[in-house]
Parts: sequence; C-alpha cells; structure tokens
Amino acid sequence: MPVINRTWSRHRILAEIKDRGFTTIALDVELGLKTNDIAVCLRRPYPKTEKVLANWLKIPMYELWPDRYYSNGTRRVQQSYPNRNIMLGSSKIGEAA
Repeated sequence: MPVINRTWSRHRILAEIKDRGFTTIALDVELGLKTNDIAVCLRRPYPKTEKVLANWLKIPMYELWPDRYYSNGTRRVQQSYPNRNIMLGSSKIGEAA
C-alpha cells in the first residue's frame, strides 16, 4: 500500500499533541516553555518553539512547516510585517513637525 503524504496543518499538529495525552499548556510545562508558546507557534513563526515541538514530535521542521523551512532544515526568509520605518514614515518620534 502506498504511503500517503499528509500535510501538517496546525489542527493536525494539535490533534497529534492531544493524541499523545497533552494539551498545549501541559506540553509547554513538560518541555520547559512559557505558557502558550506552542499555541503561538501553531499560528505564526516562532523558531525556538518550532524546534522544540518538532523534536518532541520526532518530525522534521520542514515537514511540519514547509512554508517556514526548506528541506535541508534552513529557515525560509519571511517578512510578516512591512519595514517599520516605512510604516512610521521618515520622521522620528519626538521630532518637531
């Protein structure tokens, strides 16, 4: 029977955590992370927690988050927010108009 390659959505990762008998908060405590670190990394990039979670699941980071990591394990460059200087304009805070 051929192996089916399923993608790892945040819901599937969460289901795997629950199947292993943990909640995200209980796993945060078990792994020595701050409360909600795992919940945060399921929604947005959080490299330190992604690495810890991938090691715990025994699944390479590039399989869990192919949009965040290349198959060789290096991080894809992401800019989730525009350059702060562009957002604030060229003026500096506290500068007279």
